[in-house]
Amino acid sequence: MKNLEHIKGLKELPKVLNEEWIEHAIHKVDRSQMTPEQRMHFEMLLAKNASIVYMQKEEEKRLKAIREKELKQAVEIEVKQAVEHAVEKELKQAVEHAVEKELKQAKKKITINIAKKMKAANIEIAIIAETTGLAESEIVKL
Repeated sequence: MKNLEHIKGLKELPKVLNEEWIEHAIHKVDRSQMTPEQRMHFEMLLAKNASIVYMQKEEEKRLKAIREKELKQAVEIEVKQAVEHAVEKELKQAVEHAVEKELKQAKKKITINIAKKMKAANIEIAIIAETTGLAESEIVKL
C-alpha cells in the first residue's frame, strides 16, 4: 500500500486512499453530529462488532487448544508405541540370548555325560573326541 501509486499510477488508486473518501468516512463516523438515536445505533453496532471479534478470538483459542491437545495426544501415542517397540525388541534379544546360552550349557553337559559314559565303557579317547567334538585333553580330565 505504501508504494501503490508508483506501481499502478495515481489515476488507479483505490477509493480508500482518496482524500475525499477519507473525509467523507470521518464525517459519517463523527459522533458529535449524530442524533441520540443514531449514536445509540452506532454504539450498538460497535458493541456487536466487538462482541463478534471477541467471539472469533475465543473460538480461535478454543480450536488452537483442541489442536494442541490432539497433537500432544498423537505425540504421546507415537512415543508410547516407539518405547513399547524398543522394549519388546530388547526383551526378545535378551530372551533369545539367555535361551541360546542355556542351550549351549545343556549341550555341553550332555556331551560331557556322554563322553564320561563312553570313557567308562572303555572306548578309545580318539573315538570319543571325534564323536562328541570334545578335545582329547578334556576327555582325559573326565
